[in-house]
Amino acid sequence: MAPLSDDEVLESTVHNASFNATLDATNASDSSTTEAMASHFSPTPPSSPEILRARIRNPTTSDSTESKAPQGLLSPPKDSSNLRSKRNSKESLPIVFPVTLATLPEKIILHIVDSVFERYDTDVRAGYNEDEVVYEPHFEVTEVKFHRFDVWRDIAHLASTCKRLNEIITPILYTEDIEQNDSSCLLLSAKRRNLPGIQQSLLYGADVNTEDCTEFQLEDGDYHCVTRVPVIVGLTSLHWSAYCRHSAALQLLLDHGADVNLETSIATSWGDRRFVTRPLANFFWKFDEESFDIPLGARYLLRNEVEAGANALYFALMEVKDSPCSDNRHEARVAATKLLIEAGASLITHRGTDLHALHQACSNWDLETARILLESKLVKHDVRDALGNTPLHYLVMENPSSVGHTDPVPLIQLLEKHGADANARNAAGCSPLQCITDKSTLCYANIAIALLDMGAHVSPDTVSSLQRIGVAVGGEAKLKLETAVAAANRKACGIDEPSDILLPEERRENERLAVHAWMYKRWVLRRDGGNDIEEMFVGEGTKNRTLNDWNAFWRSTVA
Repeated sequence: MAPLSDDEVLESTVHNASFNATLDATNASDSSTTEAMASHFSPTPPSSPEILRARIRNPTTSDSTESKAPQGLLSPPKDSSNLRSKRNSKESLPIVFPVTLATLPEKIILHIVDSVFERYDTDVRAGYNEDEVVYEPHFEVTEVKFHRFDVWRDIAHLASTCKRLNEIITPILYTEDIEQNDSSCLLLSAKRRNLPGIQQSLLYGADVNTEDCTEFQLEDGDYHCVTRVPVIVGLTSLHWSAYCRHSAALQLLLDHGADVNLETSIATSWGDRRFVTRPLANFFWKFDEESFDIPLGARYLLRNEVEAGANALYFALMEVKDSPCSDNRHEARVAATKLLIEAGASLITHRGTDLHALHQACSNWDLETARILLESKLVKHDVRDALGNTPLHYLVMENPSSVGHTDPVPLIQLLEKHGADANARNAAGCSPLQCITDKSTLCYANIAIALLDMGAHVSPDTVSSLQRIGVAVGGEAKLKLETAVAAANRKACGIDEPSDILLPEERRENERLAVHAWMYKRWVLRRDGGNDIEEMFVGEGTKNRTLNDWNAFWRSTVA
């Protein structure tokens, strides 16, 4: 074997020394690799010639002076493909002695990064695509450490050593992540409200509409084994930024071509339930009851149809009680909502159930958002969902976390000002006042009084609820409720004109028929590819069907 030249010996020595030093200095924490990229990278301008010359003359000079340089956004990004091509060049390496990180040839640095990726090629290719199993003889599930993304974290730590390595390695990290991990750098940055990370990801070519692949769920396996299974949640970076109500990120993503009306599904039957609001949960509970007798194949297709259709505005308006970004969400709700509406977001925030932005605002008792929607003149005050519920129904039926802190009466008065009907009936035949069934707090007493002031009728079946609320709150509210109860009792005894009264069984049947009618609408829409199907609901073939007729229809349709 021919002896190595002095240059080859030097290159090999520097390469191995740098590589080993990198691995030895690696932090053993289990933080996400691409999170480290998004959090720790803040590109800086290259070192000035004076600083480089000073380092060459005095290799012990620290990087402290450079570390105080102002951090800025990367503009424009360095061409990583050009950097990578330097690995194969045959040029002689201008090595300055003694060798430091500030003087190490760029080609050697690229070889170090390339060698690390090659050494952990199996983990790099597996990424977010395959399960990862960890065996631990002694562990708690919450303390299990996974190591698939250690290679990314190690390279990120190397890049954070000094400015020069940052400038050289950062482009490689981002472009490799975009290629290998489906732009996880963009998605993780959006989830963590990291605006610089979002900006850099977009500058290096991340797909702004790519679906999130960075979610996992843990499953117990064999003895002392835990498996981390990738989960595709279908959210894009715009959905995540809307969920966090991060207005600056929303504007940046929209400027880079994010689709404001790109829809995703909200799974309610399994897996992650962070994005299931109470209106959706209530509807799917009824859907499960009515679809139980439908053949499995048709039931699966129907569930896909009614779960689909959540846009970014849905996530911006949903109420989140426990979230890493909860502290910032409440103050930013109006700005994020206005930005999405102005960008053209559909006000039907969940197409599968006809959930409207005004429904969500009223269910959250959000006066400001409701006022924006109503004053935009793009919204009808009595807009209805799949089961015929109006905004007033949502205000009464839901139980937001703001109960006890927010007065809902001004919101009721706002709806009244825009023409809301206190006696509007939903598909079950219930008015908003009749939906106050198990509420007995002062807030709901005030709601009941406000509805009565609007002219709400008190039916006999509402009397017990009003009496219970009156006993709980006392005072003037109790007196008003007792007056309303007395009037209802006189009407029930025939002293006044009789009212139309539906028995609980009749209401339940009406609601079940409404669920079947909505399932039929989604079924036909899926079958016909979105053609207008409104005439099918006013024909004799559907509007007069009984529950037995619907059951027979589903059996014959999928046979």
